Amino acid sequence: MILKLFKNDLYDLLKLLYDSQIKVKQDEYAALSQQEMADILSFSKVKVNKMIKELKENNFIQNYKDKKSKYIITNDGLRVIEIFETGLEGK
Repeated sequence: MILKLFKNDLYDLLKLLYDSQIKVKQDEYAALSQQEMADILSFSKVKVNKMIKELKENNFIQNYKDKKSKYIITNDGLRVIEIFETGLEGK
């Protein structure tokens, strides 16, 4: 299952983006630079860059309106968070 992808630091980054979301009008997105993410998670900026790329390639996040440093968590990403937070993996 795709959750094997998250047996490392990817979940921490995805959860950080989720927890950092702001709501502006009808939209909800996380507005953090890669350096800010790296500082918060104690990762290098290079590591965060690679992880962001991997999350995008696997459709867990996407850029908000093609803006740098603004990310939307996709339905797939939200499902991963739900599974980890509620333990629904088998359902």
